[in-house]
Amino acid sequence: MYYLLFIIMIATLVIMFIVKNQSYNYIVLNFLALFWISFCVFMIGFRYNVGTDYPNYETWFHYWYKDITFEWIYTGVNYILKVSGGEFHYLTLLISLFSSLLLIFGIYKWNIRGINVILVLFLYTVSYLFLFANTMRQGVAIIIFFIAARYIVERKFFKFLFWIFLGAGFHLSIIFMIPFYFIYKIQLRYTIFVLLVIASYLIVGLNLSQKILEFLLSFSPYAQKYLNSDLLSNTENSILSPGVLIKTLIAILLLVKLKNIPNEYKIAMNFYMIGTIFRIFAISSYLFNRLGMYFQFFEIICIVILLNQIKNKYFKILLYGFVIIIHLLLLYKLIIIDAEANDFIYNSIFEK
Repeated sequence: MYYLLFIIMIATLVIMFIVKNQSYNYIVLNFLALFWISFCVFMIGFRYNVGTDYPNYETWFHYWYKDITFEWIYTGVNYILKVSGGEFHYLTLLISLFSSLLLIFGIYKWNIRGINVILVLFLYTVSYLFLFANTMRQGVAIIIFFIAARYIVERKFFKFLFWIFLGAGFHLSIIFMIPFYFIYKIQLRYTIFVLLVIASYLIVGLNLSQKILEFLLSFSPYAQKYLNSDLLSNTENSILSPGVLIKTLIAILLLVKLKNIPNEYKIAMNFYMIGTIFRIFAISSYLFNRLGMYFQFFEIICIVILLNQIKNKYFKILLYGFVIIIHLLLLYKLIIIDAEANDFIYNSIFEK
């Protein structure tokens, strides 16, 4: 199944560049995007025991389904499916379909069109598809915030609040994103961003990030839960984690070189930079990514927007190739080389 996914992605990218300047490219590109996302919906929706959290979600479905919490949409749907005699894969398929529909709406809400849609789908697939298959509830909330952030740009508070409320029905962590509606005018300068990257690596390298995390957790009602969790420390991760390092270098290269960013994307760029910092801190503890992923997700449009700003044809082709190849290799490592360690060996419900 994974190799078929790679074939679909590579073939789609090749066709995308072939039809780029053709009159019929709109039809072809939309068909390719629909086929790509449909394949991902069914692959993730019909997975069985894929991802570390899969058994926990399945246990919740079968034994804790009466516990309808503040995350009322997810737990409510869980309850309805269970009492109506549904199977757990009905829920995974429904979440997969709903997430994909939200993603498509978000892409168009951010005015991404043409071949850029394919490139955004590519970045989403290689960086977040399998992550969200694992963190299923928060994955939906993150995509919802991706949509909600557009209303920060448009200064439509009640629409923003509606989407936040919707996202909280899946994962309450989205509530912490509300203040960003009011501080949208703060712009990170690229020189400051580079200094923050250097400082972040130093803090993580000196193990000061753990102290910071423990201090922040002391204010949380879930302090004891997280302080005693194995998520508190990523002892297996090196400070020079190749995936984090490469993505950080891509961000620096793109953001420092390019200054003329359209105003409507400036807040997305801010989030991209903040997400890069969170990704570095997550080397020391995955818990940093409870909020960090909300910011990191904006890379799926920011990388494409920044690549499109490059004027030099050959440099642009070189960067496109670099970004595509690097992300394919990172995905290959995640779901092929390290599949067993990451609990990503693929099985479908038809094989159990």
